[in-house]
Amino acid sequence: MGDIINKLLEEIELTKLPSLPHVLIRLLNACQQDTACFDTLAEIITKDAVLSAKVLAVANSPVYGKSHELTSLKQTLLFLGLDTIKSIAITACVQQFFSRYSKEKSRFLKRFWEHTLYTAIVAKSLAKLTSYSNPEEAYLAGLLHDIGKLIFENYSQHEYSVLVYTDTSSEELLKREYEKYQITHDDIGARLLEIWGIPDVISEAIKYHHAQTLDIIEAHQLVKIINLSNSLTSNNHANSAALFDLSDSILMDILNNAKTEVKTIAASMEIDIDNIDLNDRSDEEKQIQLAQEVRNISLAQGSMQLLNEDIKGIDYSAIQKSTMILFGLDKSCLFLYDEDSNTLNLDNTTSQINKNILEGLEIKCDSLSLMATAINAAETKVYFSDDKESHQPVIDKQIVNACKTEGILCIPLIKSDQYLGVVVIGLNHSQYNQLMEKTTLVDIYATEIANRVFSVKSGQKLRNDFISDNQQQIKAKTREIIHEVNNPLAVIRNYLKILGNRLNEDDPVQNDLDIISEEIDRVGSIILKCDEDFNAVERTEKTYEINLNELIISMNNIMESSLYATHKVKSKMDMGENIDLVDVNKNSVKQILTNLIKNAVEAMIDKKELSIATRNVNVNGRKFVEIEISDSGPGISDETLKNIYKPVTSTKGKRHSGLGLSIVKNLIDDMKSTITCKTGESGTTFSIHIPAIKKK
Repeated sequence: MGDIINKLLEEIELTKLPSLPHVLIRLLNACQQDTACFDTLAEIITKDAVLSAKVLAVANSPVYGKSHELTSLKQTLLFLGLDTIKSIAITACVQQFFSRYSKEKSRFLKRFWEHTLYTAIVAKSLAKLTSYSNPEEAYLAGLLHDIGKLIFENYSQHEYSVLVYTDTSSEELLKREYEKYQITHDDIGARLLEIWGIPDVISEAIKYHHAQTLDIIEAHQLVKIINLSNSLTSNNHANSAALFDLSDSILMDILNNAKTEVKTIAASMEIDIDNIDLNDRSDEEKQIQLAQEVRNISLAQGSMQLLNEDIKGIDYSAIQKSTMILFGLDKSCLFLYDEDSNTLNLDNTTSQINKNILEGLEIKCDSLSLMATAINAAETKVYFSDDKESHQPVIDKQIVNACKTEGILCIPLIKSDQYLGVVVIGLNHSQYNQLMEKTTLVDIYATEIANRVFSVKSGQKLRNDFISDNQQQIKAKTREIIHEVNNPLAVIRNYLKILGNRLNEDDPVQNDLDIISEEIDRVGSIILKCDEDFNAVERTEKTYEINLNELIISMNNIMESSLYATHKVKSKMDMGENIDLVDVNKNSVKQILTNLIKNAVEAMIDKKELSIATRNVNVNGRKFVEIEISDSGPGISDETLKNIYKPVTSTKGKRHSGLGLSIVKNLIDDMKSTITCKTGESGTTFSIHIPAIKKK
């Protein structure tokens, strides 16, 4: 047993774990863009389990001398910096280029990508709902939970993918894995992460994501979150109630939102997750495209070694040599941009054109010349002298004559929104047609030249410093602004309340005050969004116009014959007349009421009387629907009351998660509603205020 496990772990190299070519192409293109930035690369990497694992493994290695564990992908990417991220990305693409392609492997990777991303998004939602302290950690654990399957697939040369996609249960799959490898994918995945230095809390969650429910009821919360997330995304809801007391309707909301998000991400990367047909050629075409992209990078970067980068300057004549090597074109020159005069000036090292024609030439960037048009539009432009319909300025015709060719191609050099210059290439029609078949290579060529020019002109200032320093400054400044703006907003709110109290309730001005108050709240919400993390996907819940009386009566009828009867509880209903409608998520309300009623029923010992009441109320001029749930239990202790809405160890036994009221509070907050608690020896009352829909 030990020999096989050690062999698996020894033979698996970080660089050999494969990703979908669709993802790698998107990442490679992002790396080559002039505007390549941290946010763009991070958005792609954090959606792929393998790329995320590689980033974490590098960051957690002793080479980087970290002083603490890195468990957040965003934190890790910031720690590594943009240049290192790009190196990891390009290395992953090159390694994939040399790996063997098959339709079975492509199908395996596509399903693996979809399931791990789906599980990660669900895990993050469950973490937020159950008040887990680090939702990003839950997302990461969900993303990596099945990485052991990649080890088996890589080791077995695609035999494993056949095993996985045989119609079988999770239990049967684990049994077959153990028979073949003497270890299962959850166990070897956890061991691999331990070797890479990933924190134990994540590797433990991965190790037990197939554990039986009864075995993990008292385990770490992250273990339960990942276990449940994997079960849900594998169409198995059996353990949901035992782990977190969540209703099926709430879980379906989470799954539907996550499924929609996965489909959106897949579409953006051109991944067809609805079509896993082995006869489909689109995946093979993506692998071919990736190979072409890697070849282009190798050619471009190899030829660019001719550029002698130095703090004092670059030998720009080397650009002409690179142009010859890449495209077989020997007529080229470089015009550099002068910011002070807003002109393009011929580089003096140019030697392969007739410089006498262009001596001392300054081309204004606000002119109609081809070079000015190219750099202003940030697009490559072409002109041929035999084009009778084109009315180009004389300067363009002079440049064609200087190159002694049929036409010229103008390639703008721009980086970080800064004009750097224009490369002008002399060519004929057939050469231009051949060049247009290599547009990606032309883009890489232009990007590499722009990078070298920019590096010299900016004194080789590292962009990593810009990212790490400026992001922190922007974040701090944003929070400062939010804090400063919220202070006067709070003062205005208070004055509105005072003014409302001074007026009669039926005064028509009260309605105006309501409108002003709502707009102030909306401004506050907009400001708070400025502090959301960079790639957070805003969750939008479906809402409905609900009559709470009808909803509560319907739920109570069901509980009369189940929960109440089992615990011998007498219930009393006091439903207010003409109750206002509310606009909320129905499943959220059901989850809130279910948790509160269950808590009340289980808290009562001798006298078991439960009452539920609704009424319309007016609080500081605003209309709410109030729901009161009261029990005749012994009350809540002062110590428990202090942290009543925080996750705690349950006092009801090991089959309870201790998260019921934490979940209630999170859902109440999402609904922009409030909850209060009054307790004493004669019982406990929870009061919920939900904003009423304004009547037209």
